[in-house]
Amino acid sequence: MINIVLVGNGFDLAHGLKTTYNNFIEAHKESLSFKLDIHNQLYKKVDLHHNGKFRYEPLGHLMRSFENKLDPFWSDLEVSYFSFLMKHKDPEAINSELWKIKSLLFQYLIDEEKNKEFIEAYNYIFKMLRRHGKTIVINFNYTSTLDLYKDHVDEIIHIHGELMNHSNNPIIFGYAANEDDTLELLNKSDNQFLLNRKQYEYLSSNNFERIVAILKESSEKNVFLMGHSCGPSDSLILNKIFNDSSVNNIFNFYHEGIYDHKIKLIDLNRTTSEDIGFDKFKPFPRCLPMPQYDSDYDLSSIEEFMEVNKELLIDSSTYVD
Repeated sequence: MINIVLVGNGFDLAHGLKTTYNNFIEAHKESLSFKLDIHNQLYKKVDLHHNGKFRYEPLGHLMRSFENKLDPFWSDLEVSYFSFLMKHKDPEAINSELWKIKSLLFQYLIDEEKNKEFIEAYNYIFKMLRRHGKTIVINFNYTSTLDLYKDHVDEIIHIHGELMNHSNNPIIFGYAANEDDTLELLNKSDNQFLLNRKQYEYLSSNNFERIVAILKESSEKNVFLMGHSCGPSDSLILNKIFNDSSVNNIFNFYHEGIYDHKIKLIDLNRTTSEDIGFDKFKPFPRCLPMPQYDSDYDLSSIEEFMEVNKELLIDSSTYVD
């Protein structure tokens, strides 16, 4: 059995990191130089009605669109970027705006990831999973939070690159276009439209190739979602994994109870264009809440999870009750 763990931004949030978009914009109150840097590059100061009352308005189409979203995810920014790219006459300007956001984000995350907190419950989860098969983590974050538990996993694939190892594993921040959209962009005869297409950026490393090789292995596979939104910006990889015939079950580590569980299934179906609810996505009672750095977590619930799902966590060709 191979356990594939997909880790997203919710995993970093669970470890006490302030990695939401709003966190990024607000930054730390004591980090005045960083806040000025953000405002200088992404915002302009506007005098309302010329009465000396000011507010900051985002510069550029991309930032204005993103600011209008309620409590947005980073994947929303990638979707907004692609939407503007498809209809904009000056792709270089949109790319320049995205580059500024990326540059500031990476500076922020390098400082923020120092605040990560070890959580014993995750250590125990990875330890228990490894007892039931080879455990591979695909990290969609840029941070090194998973290093806290590397002793209990067989491999960590930083699919979107690494902040502190970007020369060998470059940072990826772009969009996943389908074939029709890609053809439309190719027909525009301007490479600027395609510079941030994830399908091209994945070729900067062998990470995607490694995932494909894992899926080709004959072993049966289970997928565990830990804080990943399963949004369309990662549709290329998610489709590869979720629709693979060797993947039997998808377990969701939810954050806000059954509501989060339902929303995750909806997002999965939207991203994969398949109804995988009854075939692979496991019902709420078979899943676990995500441990959080600021709350207690009963380790016995992890043991119960393993017991309830024991027939699903072992390769069917070798399982003996």
